[in-house]
Amino acid sequence: MIDIKDEQVLKAIEGMKKKDFNKICRENLKPIRDKERELAPVKTGALRRAIKIRTIRSRKIAGAKVSISWDGSQREWYGLFQEVGFTHKGGTKVEGKHFYKQAYDELGKSTINQTRQDIVRELDRP
Repeated sequence: MIDIKDEQVLKAIEGMKKKDFNKICRENLKPIRDKERELAPVKTGALRRAIKIRTIRSRKIAGAKVSISWDGSQREWYGLFQEVGFTHKGGTKVEGKHFYKQAYDELGKSTINQTRQDIVRELDRP
């Protein structure tokens, strides 16, 4: 998740159009989303299709995240099980795939820096 908690930046973002803020966040998170989709385990493809970008903007926090959304159903747990692993009732352990972590480790820092730069650039525009 890209969090922007610096109060000066948050105040500046308040004056920014929501559409512009969302566009910057979504554009910068697309490489992470695409990498997560590429690394996600595929049985039916539902998990891969459920990985989406969500933007958040309030007075206390502004940011964006790549998350699993199943269009209203309560199946978000499935992605978590695939990420961190789980244990069957019989005691058999299934190792996690760690596709979120791999994507973030590979692209996270550069994405955060690029997003901040784009927001500052947008705020400096007349």
